[in-house]
Amino acid sequence: MYVAAMQTEYGPRTVSSFMIGSQEPTVIPYFLNGLHGGHFPRKSVSGAHDRTYNQTVGGTQTTLSIKIPKALYQYYKSRLRTGEYGAYVSGGYDDPYINQVASQFEEFGERNDLSKSAVVDHAIAFVQDLKYTPDEVATGYNEYPRYPVETLVDRGGDCEDTVILLSTLLDKLGFAVKLILMPDAQHMALGLLAEDSLDGMYYEQDGKRYYYVETTGNGFGVGDLPSEVKNTNAKLVDIDASPVLVHKWAVTVDGHGANISTSLRNMGDTIANDAQLQILLKTRDGKTVAAAETSPVDLEPESTHTETLFVTPPDDVELRLTANVGIGGYLHDRSQSEWKAPIKK
Repeated sequence: MYVAAMQTEYGPRTVSSFMIGSQEPTVIPYFLNGLHGGHFPRKSVSGAHDRTYNQTVGGTQTTLSIKIPKALYQYYKSRLRTGEYGAYVSGGYDDPYINQVASQFEEFGERNDLSKSAVVDHAIAFVQDLKYTPDEVATGYNEYPRYPVETLVDRGGDCEDTVILLSTLLDKLGFAVKLILMPDAQHMALGLLAEDSLDGMYYEQDGKRYYYVETTGNGFGVGDLPSEVKNTNAKLVDIDASPVLVHKWAVTVDGHGANISTSLRNMGDTIANDAQLQILLKTRDGKTVAAAETSPVDLEPESTHTETLFVTPPDDVELRLTANVGIGGYLHDRSQSEWKAPIKK
């Protein structure tokens, strides 16, 4: 039995389970020939989202501009959400665009002879302006974290979205950060590693001080704790490096059945242990009529695993192909084809 599950903060959650078997078709399913798909930025999607952001700190205004390909935005928008926050900040296709934003802050600091802490203040103000509640702290998150590219294009998000974006930027600028989770308030903030001499609210771990950084309300500096979350229990959470898998598949049909060429690539920052791609062919009523899966492999960053699978689905019913990507037995991502109908005789 194969179990598709997603790891959440409450533990693994089963998505689906089924027995894998085989079924000999009465006739070869030629109507599936040429079917292809996967989850990756598609070159066929053209154009870019132009975004300009203005923010002011201490009477000094900074202006940032960036163009984010629509293909990249669509790719991240359609990825499955995960409870592993490292997946949102690990390297991948968005690295060049996050680096662009970070470089603009660095260049601004050099032109104006700013200290590193002053550059951080401008980065914080930039993220604080990306919000839906302009004059107060936005407590409450919807458990649908956005990737940094999504938050940039959408010009905002809730507390976890802006924290993810700021943590990514500060990491690029060379600062160590952690997440500050406040479950009772359903709030999230950033913990910035700083010198002990800094004033303000901080949380200590392993002898180091991580100072509170609010990302959703205007005017909050490093160490400023908003009244909305005072006396709230908090815990520091590491933003661990994470694997991020992209996948492709394509179907070719011969006189024996359907061959499915598959590709898995790790775009993340650490190894993907027991990475697999599972192929399901299902009917309209949800019945799995054919299934196969690749061998589990340990994928290093920037490495690719290709494998060809063979299935023998029937040719007399409408079918949809679903590809489930798993890491360590947990569901990581998914793609689906359109419905394909049998060829009329």
